[in-house]
Amino acid sequence: MLERGIENNLHVVDEFHRINKATNSPVEVDGEHRVFKDELLDELVGKWRVNGKIMGQNIEQYCEADWVLNHQFLRAHFIDSAARDRKSNGHP
Repeated sequence: MLERGIENNLHVVDEFHRINKATNSPVEVDGEHRVFKDELLDELVGKWRVNGKIMGQNIEQYCEADWVLNHQFLRAHFIDSAARDRKSNGHP
């Protein structure tokens, strides 16, 4: 009796897989054809002024964050405020 129940269950599982293969194409969970969504990361997109300390010294940086590569990666570009000020004054 137990063997017959196991055989029936295996038959149901095999039938499910056969129907699933015939009716469904694989669903992409991630990849180039699917936009990555994350509410926290979406909040980081934009321009930011970043302050803090590194090895006891105060620093000020600017950050620009944006989605790249078909909304798959969040790029965060940091630049030191002193370097940014030099560029805006025409110095390399």
